[in-house]
Amino acid sequence: VYKRQELLGLLGSIILIMVGMRLLFGELDSRMAMKRLDLKYFLDFEQRYTYKNMKSTVLLMVFCFLLFGGISIFSGNGLLLLVLFVAIGVVVDIVSGWVFHFYGRFRFKKRIGEAKGVVERLKKEIERPFDPEEITELQDNYDFLEVVDSYVQEEDHMACLSRDGGVFMEKMKHYSQVAFLVDEKLEEAKQRFADTKVRVTGLTSDKRYPFKDGRLDLLVCYNTNFKPEEVGRVLKEDGIFIAHQLGSENMQELTTMSSPFQAKNVWNMQVLSESLRKLNYLLLDRRENRSEMRFLTLGAFVHYLKANSKINLDHIENYANVLNVISQLIQNKGYFAVKTHHFYVVARKRSQSL
Repeated sequence: VYKRQELLGLLGSIILIMVGMRLLFGELDSRMAMKRLDLKYFLDFEQRYTYKNMKSTVLLMVFCFLLFGGISIFSGNGLLLLVLFVAIGVVVDIVSGWVFHFYGRFRFKKRIGEAKGVVERLKKEIERPFDPEEITELQDNYDFLEVVDSYVQEEDHMACLSRDGGVFMEKMKHYSQVAFLVDEKLEEAKQRFADTKVRVTGLTSDKRYPFKDGRLDLLVCYNTNFKPEEVGRVLKEDGIFIAHQLGSENMQELTTMSSPFQAKNVWNMQVLSESLRKLNYLLLDRRENRSEMRFLTLGAFVHYLKANSKINLDHIENYANVLNVISQLIQNKGYFAVKTHHFYVVARKRSQSL
C-alpha cells in the first residue's frame, strides 16, 4: 500500500510537471516562432489537434516507473501498474496538448490572423498568370535535346521515361518508327500526343517498365528515377541508355530552408557513371552543368516546382514559411535565385549487363 501511495504521488507529480512544461514550452515556442516569422506554427492552431508524442511519452513514463516507482514489473501487479501508469501519462499528455492547442487559439489570435493574411497574399501572387520569361537560367554548357536527337534512328524502337506530362519529349525533333512515352502524368501526356505516333503508357501494376525483354534500341530517362535492372532488361544488346538527371546540389537552397537537418546524398555525373560501369555499360558521352536559375515572381517559382518536382503545393499553408521568405526576397532584390545542377550520361549496353 505504501509503495502504491508513493506511485500515486509520483504520478501526480509527473502530471503537474507535464502540464506545466507544456504551457511553459508552448510560450517559449511561440516567442521563437514570432522571431523566426514562423507562419506555420500559428496556422497549426487553426487545424484539428492531432497527437504526435506517443512514442516519446510512453518511453518517458516507462523510464520514470522503472527508476522511481519502486515496484518490480515481475511482481504480482507490477506489470499491470506499469500499463496503468503509462496509460494515464499518455492520456494526460494528450489532454494537456489539446488544452494548450485550444488555449493557443485565443492566446495567439492576432498572430493567427496575421499568418492567414500572409497566406492569402501568397495565394494571390501564385494565381497570377504565368509568363515563361519570369524564369531565367544562365546558359547551359550542353543542349540535351541535340544529344538525344543524335542517337534517334528511324528504324529503331525507342522509349522515354519522364514525369513532366511529355513536355520534354514533345520538343524532340524526330522519333523512331516505334516510340513510347512512359510518364507519371499519364492523362496529360495522352492529350499532348493524341495525334502523333508516340504511344503513351505507364508502368505495369508491379512497377516494371511495360516492355518485353530486349525490346528497345534506345531508352531515354529525363529527370526521373530509373531502375538499373529494368533498364538492362528492356534494352537490346548494344542498346543505348541516355539519362538526364538533377544532381544532389540542385536547388539546395530550398532543402536548407525546408529541411535543414536532412541528410544529404551525393548524386552527380561521376556517381552515375561509376554505377553504369559496374553494370558493364560502355560510356559514350557525359556532361555536367552547374548554373543559376532566377525566378522573377513567386508564381513562376511555384509553376516550376509543380512541373519539375513531386512537391505537393496544393495546400501552400504547409510551405508558407519558405514561400513567404522567397516572396520577400523577390520584393527586395527583384528575383529569387537558386543554384542548378544537372547532368547527362550516354551509355551502351554490353553483353552480361543487367
